[in-house]
Amino acid sequence: MPECFIICPVCGCRGKAGNLFIQNHSGESCFKHLGHDPFRGNMHYCCPSCGRFLFVDPMEMLSGQCVAGIPDLRESVFFQS
Repeated sequence: MPECFIICPVCGCRGKAGNLFIQNHSGESCFKHLGHDPFRGNMHYCCPSCGRFLFVDPMEMLSGQCVAGIPDLRESVFFQS
């Protein structure tokens, strides 16, 4: 599978769409994979820079190298520290 980069629209961070192996063995910034929503079909990632939760369309990840994530406004309001 080709590498896919996610761009956070909130802070502008650009990094790899990472799984646990990539997060532990990469020197670059990696968006943490948090799972997926089986009802909407979106994958969930967390920005390594600002910590915002992002929705990412998996079909966009397969079709291109860069994907702009969509911020999840509901979760970011409840999980701010």
